[in-house]
Amino acid sequence: MLSMILVLGFFISLIWLIIAIIRRKYRMLAFLSAITCFVILMLISPGPQEKEKLNDYTITESKPEISIEDCFNIKVNKFYIEYGYYRVVGEITNISQNIYKFVLLKADFYDKDGNVVGTDETYACGNDYILPNRKKSFKFMGKMQPDYKSVRVYIINATKVK
Repeated sequence: MLSMILVLGFFISLIWLIIAIIRRKYRMLAFLSAITCFVILMLISPGPQEKEKLNDYTITESKPEISIEDCFNIKVNKFYIEYGYYRVVGEITNISQNIYKFVLLKADFYDKDGNVVGTDETYACGNDYILPNRKKSFKFMGKMQPDYKSVRVYIINATKVK
């Protein structure tokens, strides 16, 4: 903000200098004020060492106050086999007051002993939005493995639209 004010002051001083040259009055005072603003601007602007420091940062993810799973209801309507391929069909409902896009779902497939024997991912909605209290359908499909006995679907990521 301060640098913007100084840049504005510098340009005003230049305009004053141009007017002073044209009118042939106060030329020296206008020239000195323009030079002073320029020197101050150069002193406060970040040098190359400071610019490198600005690029040296760490991105950390903070845990949201509300878990993404708390924003959606997931309902699996069908888990069936057709022509050697499994299909998982269901819907998610946005139960939050936020708008989301790129809602990524994951399906974990379990054997008869409850061990995870396969996974799959799909988007319930990509670049389109899911509004509050609205539903989107999803479908997983892939080559059936003989030990797939049950499935669990959950959200692994969603982008909140501001």
